[in-house]
Amino acid sequence: MFKPLQMRRIRILVLDSYLDRVMNVLGKLRSVQITEVKEGKKEISREKILGRYSSLLNSIYYLIDVLKIRDEEIERVSVPEKSSEEYLNEMEKNINKIAEEAESISERLEKISGEKEILKSNEFALNCLNSLGINAGWLGTSDFLYVTAGFLDPGDVEELKLRVRETTKEDHIILTESFKDRILAIVVTLKGHQNDVEGVLKGLRFDALELTNKDLREIKERLESIKEIEDRLHKDLDRIRDEHSKDILVAKEMAQIEKNTQEMVLNLGKTDRVYTINGWIPAREVDNLVREVREASDGCAVIRIYEPEPDEMVPVLLDNPKPFKPFESITEMFGLPSYNEIDPTPIIAITFPLIFGLMFGDVGHGAVLALAGLGMIFLKKGNESYWNFGMVLLYCGIFAIIFGFLYGSIFGNEEILSGLYEDLGIGHTYTTPHGEFRTLWMSPTHNMMELFGIALFVGVLHMGLGLIASAVNKVRESGLSSIIPSLGKLWFFCGEVTIIALIFRFPIPLFIQVAEMYPLSDIVLYGICIPVALMLISELIHELHPFGVKKLLGAVGTGLFDVFETSSMFLSNTISYSRIGILAVIHAMMMMAIYKICSMEMISNIFILSIMIVVGGNILVLVLEGLIVFIHTIRLHFYEWFTKFYGAGGIKYSPFIIERRYTELTD
Repeated sequence: MFKPLQMRRIRILVLDSYLDRVMNVLGKLRSVQITEVKEGKKEISREKILGRYSSLLNSIYYLIDVLKIRDEEIERVSVPEKSSEEYLNEMEKNINKIAEEAESISERLEKISGEKEILKSNEFALNCLNSLGINAGWLGTSDFLYVTAGFLDPGDVEELKLRVRETTKEDHIILTESFKDRILAIVVTLKGHQNDVEGVLKGLRFDALELTNKDLREIKERLESIKEIEDRLHKDLDRIRDEHSKDILVAKEMAQIEKNTQEMVLNLGKTDRVYTINGWIPAREVDNLVREVREASDGCAVIRIYEPEPDEMVPVLLDNPKPFKPFESITEMFGLPSYNEIDPTPIIAITFPLIFGLMFGDVGHGAVLALAGLGMIFLKKGNESYWNFGMVLLYCGIFAIIFGFLYGSIFGNEEILSGLYEDLGIGHTYTTPHGEFRTLWMSPTHNMMELFGIALFVGVLHMGLGLIASAVNKVRESGLSSIIPSLGKLWFFCGEVTIIALIFRFPIPLFIQVAEMYPLSDIVLYGICIPVALMLISELIHELHPFGVKKLLGAVGTGLFDVFETSSMFLSNTISYSRIGILAVIHAMMMMAIYKICSMEMISNIFILSIMIVVGGNILVLVLEGLIVFIHTIRLHFYEWFTKFYGAGGIKYSPFIIERRYTELTD
């Protein structure tokens, strides 16, 4: 916690005859990130075997699609240890045999499906012609006449009649009938006008009927025959699926594992008989790795474990207790910490829902959020992203409920809890034109300045934690001497906040008390001058080596600029936290406005309308303001807090994993 998991760099030298077994062990351990060996290695050729595995997987995916095989739980199949080449030869033989039979059936189905579509089209066309009393045998060219039929859009009918009339004069007959959203048109004209009429029809998007069979009885008989053939072929496919679905799923898993393993082998180093595996592993997994690799290689492997060098890019694996795990997703949204950097996740797990609850305090709204979070957790089991977001929503909802009790608000109603607090004799009483009500702590609409003070106090604590984290990072990186600037900034920040509380009379807890206890001159001296001197001294120590007048002036200038920049940054950051109070007040005001509308005479007399406004208003506040509050909570952490200490320059730990669902290796 507070730091990524300790890592160790590993190097494994293994004989080529044991490589497959060692790679299987590494994949089973799920804890080794394999990195590329770049120096002094022979080229490893895997193109041929990778190409064969890719082709095999294509055949497997084809079978899964054609046979409609679903991923389902099956009894695990024991697979004996073999070389990758042996696995490949065996799977190719089995899958190709199944694919050949399935492909033959699929091609026949595709062929008769095409024939069926043509026959159905002919059947529809013949039925349309029959409805107009037209014999299909009349279509085409005879000794004297040209007869054609086809479909066109309703808007083109008049254009058809006009153009055919212009082309043939009066030597034509046009019959039309509406079918669904199109018009069937039959055009009869003299044979001599055929070419001209065909030109007109092409310009009007005329879909001429193409009849390959003009006997309706024959078409119906053939369609019945095709249905019988299709049923038989589908039964054949079902038989193949029932007989081989287990084999196909096992082959898919094995092919994916072997392909991924062979791709990973490309990262290894190689001499004539020895492979070199470089990588990273969590320190707590080292003993397990050594034991498993030695067993898999019959002792024919050399394993070296190294501490990371100070300047090495070490992959990062966050290590937090389970209650904090969901908030790792928020940390990763901004970026992973560097290996020696503080992991802010445990702090986020507390401050994120706390700040959200301050802004969105309402028992009812918090309960809805918590239930939504629980829904995501239980309805999307197995989906890590949904689980993480569901847990974050649950925590935010719980804190919103807590502050809802403190504010005395349930779905914006302050009267329900007021009666309870009055019966218990606890809380604070507020008088309004409509009567009295009680809250356990404060009312956002009646204690605005106090709430702003609390918001600023939360901001000061939050940024103070950031500055402390910055000091810890600096000590880890450069030793104790580097702590002076961070302590100076923290001291200066506290002094600046105290002066703000004194001048603007903001009721920031602790700071306003200090401001009232000491004169302004003392606060400026001890809260501003001394920390500024610390920051300047730190800059001078850092820059003046070797000593020189120009360096002295430059260091002083840099130090003063740093002080000015720090002052303005702290001021703007502190103001940003005031939005916590503003959004809490807006939340209460919006709910007050909704109930005010419902109390209007013309609306309160219509019960259903009042209910609709209350429910709709609560949904609007819950969704719209809830989203705004959530985004602002993220913003405060990302832009006001992380900028104090967090570099987010880490690289994600990605171990080599062999996932087995349908198979298990046996000796």
